[in-house]
Order: sequence, then C-alpha cells, then structure tokens
Amino acid sequence: MKIKITNHFTNLSTVVDASLPMTTKKADSIRSRLCSQDCYSGDDLGASGPQVEGYRELLHRAQCAIMSGGIR
Repeated sequence: MKIKITNHFTNLSTVVDASLPMTTKKADSIRSRLCSQDCYSGDDLGASGPQVEGYRELLHRAQCAIMSGGIR
C-alpha cells in the first residue's frame, strides 16, 4: 500500500510503500526527503500537517524501528 506523506511547512511530499518493512535507515531516508537536517517542522518521518489514512501505523512502525535500531 502506497502512502503519500507531506510536510506542509516545507511544502514537500514523498510516496512510500507502507507494506514493506520499516528500518531506521528507511525512516531517515523518508525524513531527509521532507526536511533538511536542521529542520524541526516534522515528526520522526518528517511529516507535518494532516496525513492520509494509514500514516499513524507507518509512523508507529518507524518509531519502533528507530527506538530498537531494528526492523518493524
């Protein structure tokens, strides 16, 4: 399932396949497409503002992967 993630502050968006496993590296890659390194406008995946259905689940998996250093 593809999900479009947006950052309304930077006016950037990216599409990710939410059905694939989430890793720390993948979460960092998604965030880098939505925010610069010194940007604080987004959450752990770089999203800001309203998101599509299914985003909260993806964000939760990313946060678990980041915290554990593993795959979710």
